[in-house]
Amino acid sequence: MQSVTIQTLDDDGNIISEETSGVVRITDTSQFQEMLNLMQTGLSFEEAAARIEAA
Repeated sequence: MQSVTIQTLDDDGNIISEETSGVVRITDTSQFQEMLNLMQTGLSFEEAAARIEAA
């Protein structure tokens, strides 16, 4: 799984906040539904994404 980091900067270019989040590549709509189903069973986003990508 890949991740993306979003930084918020002030007017001087200083980082005032930073958040990193996982990103999963979904190649068809059935994977989206499967991801939601996995998360409803209690898996975290990262755990569900790993299962989707491994399939």
